[in-house]
Amino acid sequence: MRPNTLPPPAGAVGEDSHTGLTHGLIRSLIWLYFILIIVEGPLRKWILPELANQLILVRDPVVFMIYAVALGSGVFRMHWITLLLMVVGAASLAAAMLAGHGNPGVALYGLDSNFLHLPLIFIIGDVMTRRDVLKVGRWILVLTIPMAVLMVMQFRSHPNAYVNVGPGGAVGSQMAAALGKIRPPGLFTFVTGSAMFLTLASAFVVFGFLERKIYNRLFLCLCSLALILSVMVSSSRLVLGGISVVFLMIGVIGLYNRVVIRSALAMLVPLGMVFLVAASLDIFHEGKVVFEARLENTGDSSATLVQTASSWSERVLGDFIAGFSALESAPALGRGIGYGTNVGARLLTGNVGFLANEREWGRIVIEMGPILAAPYLLARVAIVLLLFQRAAQSAGRGNFLPMLLFGSCGLGMMNGQFGVAATLGFIVLQAGLCLAASHGEAPPSPETAGKAGSATGKRHRGRSVYAEAMLGPPKAGDDSER
Repeated sequence: MRPNTLPPPAGAVGEDSHTGLTHGLIRSLIWLYFILIIVEGPLRKWILPELANQLILVRDPVVFMIYAVALGSGVFRMHWITLLLMVVGAASLAAAMLAGHGNPGVALYGLDSNFLHLPLIFIIGDVMTRRDVLKVGRWILVLTIPMAVLMVMQFRSHPNAYVNVGPGGAVGSQMAAALGKIRPPGLFTFVTGSAMFLTLASAFVVFGFLERKIYNRLFLCLCSLALILSVMVSSSRLVLGGISVVFLMIGVIGLYNRVVIRSALAMLVPLGMVFLVAASLDIFHEGKVVFEARLENTGDSSATLVQTASSWSERVLGDFIAGFSALESAPALGRGIGYGTNVGARLLTGNVGFLANEREWGRIVIEMGPILAAPYLLARVAIVLLLFQRAAQSAGRGNFLPMLLFGSCGLGMMNGQFGVAATLGFIVLQAGLCLAASHGEAPPSPETAGKAGSATGKRHRGRSVYAEAMLGPPKAGDDSER
């Protein structure tokens, strides 16, 4: 199966009842996977802290169930990327035990982090539709409001407060920001989880403003307010960078469909008003002071626009360069998968830390060695290219959602820290939703689309039904028909 070829969307014409039931079961399990991403943090921090170590794998049984159902029904098809991951995964497991650290627990966790979840991307893309993605988006948006409330509480609380405990109820384990404040993790164990959540939420907020009648406008404004306040108290450059990439995708969409420009300009008014409301609140200014103090500590506050852009580029490129730098110290077959993760460090040394490179590509090269790291990283890059290709095709047809979702996960798929459970879960979910968002494509307003072109019985040449729905029927004398 070629990387740019995907099966028909679930619920397509000709789908028999057995296949429909199978897809329905898999969709239910995918929803459970999503729910567990959200509740993993509360379970490990507050509800079952004594099981914090075991609950880091809480989604694995769901993944195995999805694969079992998919294999039994023929939904799981051997995509060349999946086949490559299976071969490299088996070789990496053998190399870890024979030439690496030799610890089976660490090797199995490395297999889980690097390989187990990635084929799920294609299954999500196969069985879920655009309508399913919009439902997930609605729940993400609903959660932004209580998430903002919780992050504000964590921001204003003492670092050792109960609301700020880490996995296992560990006190004082959250990442520091500045001026005695922590970087609020929200529902998640650490701020990396809240960063991934807020980035995904921004994709659905932007999409809601670009395509009217998908989500209620007042609801979107409330979610936007919650998102802005969450970002301000987060003191996280990762959040700012992720959301910036999502907004950058509007310009990329414009390269394929200029209709988005009109919608983007219209979006500026409500978002501007929401920002003014947020800026009038005390918590906005409190967060701003701490965020600026953190930027000053890191040297970013005094940087010019050009220097700031250069700094961000250096951080992103540094993740890739780290992989090449690690070649000097990496054994041919690596030190063993799982070696560079926090879980691996705890199992091998008893302490949490980074035994390998803190950057993802560096970690992969040290763990797997150049021989196995190269095809593995190639597979991750290939997934990114596939996601972009599908998103670009949808953008040309007037469906902007896949490109926005690509913006929320593209960089993470290439160099996100898969050793962090929340990061891995979100990236897999977002990548799958990016593929699924092009299934069952339909105009933002079916009623308007039905009327589009009704006066003449045909559409403008070169217009999709999306564009027709947004621009209206052809006008008499319009030379675009010539």
